[in-house]
Amino acid sequence: MCLEKDYTIGNKKEKGITLIEIVICMFIFSLIMAGVFDLLYSQIKIQNKILKESILFDNVSYSLEYMGRFLRMAKRDDGTCISTDSFMEISGTGVKFKNYRNQCQEFYLSNGALKQKIDNGEPANLTPLNVEIEQFNIYLLGMTRADGLQPRATIMLKAKTKTEKLIYSSSIQVQTTISARNLDVK
Repeated sequence: MCLEKDYTIGNKKEKGITLIEIVICMFIFSLIMAGVFDLLYSQIKIQNKILKESILFDNVSYSLEYMGRFLRMAKRDDGTCISTDSFMEISGTGVKFKNYRNQCQEFYLSNGALKQKIDNGEPANLTPLNVEIEQFNIYLLGMTRADGLQPRATIMLKAKTKTEKLIYSSSIQVQTTISARNLDVK
């Protein structure tokens, strides 16, 4: 706090503060405000980072849940979509299978986006434009009856947010295994 002092001007005593005291008070106030603004700025940066991570997690989670629902309900194919007596097969950068509606369905990676194609229709994006899929691997096990294993697919996915500012970029790696809904062993 700045102190008031008594000053004599002529025959009168006046109370007041000096110019030096005002400058010192302004300097101390400026230091405190700079600290407050720095704290506020860092909190905004942290909040933006958490928001980006949350959006990325939500989008990747949705894509995996969507694919999982169809992969769990895949049917054995009679040779119209994939190999005869098989549940799924790797096709290029994705997986192809016969879905529960008897349609040939495919999930694959193209230009940093997860896409789906049903029969000979147009490809549709599963991920939004602000999410880039860096890696999409699928490992299949138990796809034929002869192997005696329950059909399952393991999906490994690496994704990041597309941003103009690298400071707010987030990334995530996810792995999940999806097994066929119906028991399929001899």
